[in-house]
Amino acid sequence: MHVRTDRQMLRKILGLTTTVLMAAPLALAGGSAQAQSYGNAPYGNAGNADYGNGGAAGNGADYGNPPPAYEVRPSSRFYFEGSLGILSPTDVSHDTTFTSRAGLTTYGHDKTTYDIGPSLTVGLGYRLMGGLRLGAELGYGHFSTSTLHPRTNTGTATMLNGSGVSTLSGGDNNLVTMTVAAYYDLPISQTVKPYLGIGGGWYHLDAGALYFADSSGANLFSQSGVNSDNGMFLGEIGVSVAIDSRWSVVPSYRYEHLFTSSGPAMDLNLFKVGARYNF
Repeated sequence: MHVRTDRQMLRKILGLTTTVLMAAPLALAGGSAQAQSYGNAPYGNAGNADYGNGGAAGNGADYGNPPPAYEVRPSSRFYFEGSLGILSPTDVSHDTTFTSRAGLTTYGHDKTTYDIGPSLTVGLGYRLMGGLRLGAELGYGHFSTSTLHPRTNTGTATMLNGSGVSTLSGGDNNLVTMTVAAYYDLPISQTVKPYLGIGGGWYHLDAGALYFADSSGANLFSQSGVNSDNGMFLGEIGVSVAIDSRWSVVPSYRYEHLFTSSGPAMDLNLFKVGARYNF
């Protein structure tokens, strides 16, 4: 009787043990699947893919601070620039010789005024480090002599009393310049960059003959034409406004001083608007 009872008890214990051993792997598998469901899959790796790495890439590319097109530096440091402008010579005062319509020559002092004229420049530049640039330029300008204010005490030319006389004909001036200059771009903005420049070079001035008249239209005297070749100095201030990575609009003002070996030096004011292309 006791033996049968012990055997029945042993069978129950073995059955319960077997059940527990079979259920344990299923329970562990269920726990692992649950950990995988709430850990790696929706909110783990997948979450990192959607809101982690993917989000970082999205922020960098779409919602960050992507550089504008004009901030992308071209592969070359060279640039081309051309401009159109207005050339305005300053008044020139100097001692000179006058010849009357009767062929008489007299010495005196003259003040010459000029009309404004067009200007054209083309050039090639190279960008250095630190905002520095070098540029070589070819320029052309045209302007006309407007009036003279001659003065003399010679009896043969008493009509030259310092009052203004107008150009009857002639007086065309053609100026060709070849210059090199160094420029510095102020590091204020990537889009708008003010700059300063200084340089020098060579010029050729072809001044045509002039025939002057008084208020009545009579031909008072003439002044022969002259050609001049000499050095020059320039200073420039302007600003470049970037349109995209290649093109910029460049309004500027330039002062030019033309040296001379004989006769008066000349100062020119050049107001121009240019276009710059970065290679």
